[in-house]
Amino acid sequence: MPGRPIFVLGDSCTGTTSLHNFFRASGIPSLHWFVKEAGLTQPTHLDLEGNERRFASFLATAPYEAFSDYPVRSFFPYLYREYPDASFILTVRSSTQRWLRSMREFLAKFALKIDEAELVRNYERVNAQIRELFSQGDRRFLEVCIDDDDTANAQRLKAFLGLENALSLPKDNATASINIDILSEQHRLYSNQGDQTLDAIEAMSAPSKAMISEYGWAYLINDSNDFLRVQFGMHHWTEEQRVRAASVIRQRVDTLSGRGVAYRKFIRPVAEVGPPRRGIDMKSGDSQITGG
Repeated sequence: MPGRPIFVLGDSCTGTTSLHNFFRASGIPSLHWFVKEAGLTQPTHLDLEGNERRFASFLATAPYEAFSDYPVRSFFPYLYREYPDASFILTVRSSTQRWLRSMREFLAKFALKIDEAELVRNYERVNAQIRELFSQGDRRFLEVCIDDDDTANAQRLKAFLGLENALSLPKDNATASINIDILSEQHRLYSNQGDQTLDAIEAMSAPSKAMISEYGWAYLINDSNDFLRVQFGMHHWTEEQRVRAASVIRQRVDTLSGRGVAYRKFIRPVAEVGPPRRGIDMKSGDSQITGG
């Protein structure tokens, strides 16, 4: 485990996915909900000692710095004892009822029935135990209510973790954003990051050269042509790049026309994403001014 580890102790539906994506966008290797990856048997509490050993073994070699959701929450006493230099974050909701409503709506999408009274007891009991344990003040500990202002939460996290980026904290994996007809779980790469949107996407996609959406579209990113930055008007072609691109198009037109084949390239913009900029007439290879 490289660097100082970060453990998010919050329960499901308390913003653990949001923190996971915040870490990734900040360049911190992060892992979220890794019960299977850690080789734990379920239900976890039926073999607590055996699962703790498997959990400990997994952490010892895992190439991540941040860990969130289960099984982290299940083994917070072990983490407190064995990782005194770690940073611990408890994520909560503004009220138990608000958390229960999110859990109810989330689990209903998968037709899962729950004992709400037992669920509430466990949520409040474990949160109380975490607060009691960390109240001793000998560990780096921060409690974050995901329902608070995103920017304020991001500032607290950055100060707590010593981060210098300017990303905001999104509310990812919200119940309304999950369509189980597409995927059982949707992780948005970012919410509103302002001027830092592309920084977040590039960091979270790296080292991949493409970003895949839940609908199957592939978008070039981290590529040598800076496709997304050009598309969003944040980067512009040099004259050399424009001439080279025009030359490639002309070669295609000439080669195919010599074989009696007409070459046509159609670009359908989904939305205007940037100011007008210089482009290429795909029929002739001549440069022209195009919109976003």
